[in-house]
Amino acid sequence: MFEACGRHRSFAKAALELAITPGAVSQQIKSLEEELGVELFRRKARGVELTVEGERYFIDVRRSFDLLGDATRRIMRADSPSEITISVENSLAQNWLIPRLPDFFRRHPQIVLHVAARPLPRNEATRFSDIAIAYGWRSYVGLKVVELMTEQIVPVCSPELLARVGPFDGPGWFRRVVLIHDHTFGSQGLMPGWQGWFETVGYLDLPTESGVSFASSALCLAFAAAGGGVALGRSRLVEPLIAEGKLVNPTGMATPSPSPYFLVGSGVLVDTPAVRALVKWLFEVAGPAPSTAPGASSGAEPQGLDTG
Repeated sequence: MFEACGRHRSFAKAALELAITPGAVSQQIKSLEEELGVELFRRKARGVELTVEGERYFIDVRRSFDLLGDATRRIMRADSPSEITISVENSLAQNWLIPRLPDFFRRHPQIVLHVAARPLPRNEATRFSDIAIAYGWRSYVGLKVVELMTEQIVPVCSPELLARVGPFDGPGWFRRVVLIHDHTFGSQGLMPGWQGWFETVGYLDLPTESGVSFASSALCLAFAAAGGGVALGRSRLVEPLIAEGKLVNPTGMATPSPSPYFLVGSGVLVDTPAVRALVKWLFEVAGPAPSTAPGASSGAEPQGLDTG
C-alpha cells in the first residue's frame, strides 16, 4: 500500500488501484507511520508528497519490489529464454517500431517478441515487460534508464489543406488554419503546445486558444491527415506519414524536442541473449533523427547497457 501511494503520490489513486477506499489507505499509512516512528507523507490540498525519509524508504521498497519482479520473470522465462515483452506507446509502435520490426525478425527468427502498445505510467514502464521505450524525462526509481534517440517537433498538415489554404507565407498563414492540440503530451510538458512553438520560432501574438484538442498523438495526426488542420508532430512519428504523402511540413521549419526517448529496463534488462539482441538492434535502427527535422542529432549510443 505504501508503494502504491508513493508511486501515485495520491491516496485516492492508490485506493483505486488496490480496490479499497481512500479512508482505508489513509488509516493503513497512518498505522505504518506510527509503527516506523517517522512521517512518510506530507498531506497537501491535492494529493500527498513524500517526506525526505519517505522518499528514501520508497526507493528501497521499490528496489525490493523490482528484485521480486526480476526473480519472477527469470523463473517464468526459464523455459523460454528467447521470449521478450517490450512496452511502447501506441503512436510510436505504429509509426516507428512496427515498420522496422521485420528487419529484427529477419536477423533473429528464433526470438518471440511481444509488443505491448500502451501508455507508460511513471515508475511502471517495465512492470509487465522486460524493456520499454519511454518518451520524456520521468522518475524511474530503481530502473536502468538510457537515452535511445532524439527528435524534432514539426508542424504538419495534409497536402489538400495546403493546396486549399495556399503556400506558407509567414506567421499570418497560421491564422487561416485550425490548430490541432495534443492534450495528453502537452499537459504533461513532454512537448510544446502551439504557444511554446510559436515563441521558439519567433512568431509572437498569434492566437493559440482556438482549435481542436485530442488525447493522443495518433488522433492528432489522423485529423491532420484528414485535412482538419495543422498539428505539431514528433518527427519520429510523422516520418512515415510524410513519406507516404499523407502529411507535409508546410513551413519547412522544425524545433528540437524538449524530451528524448529512453530505454527503460529492470535489473534483468540484459540478462538474456534475446534482450541483448533487441537492445543492440534498437540502437542501430534509432539512427539520426528523420530528415523532416533538419539538424537533428543522431540517436544516442548505449551508455551503461551491456548490449553484447
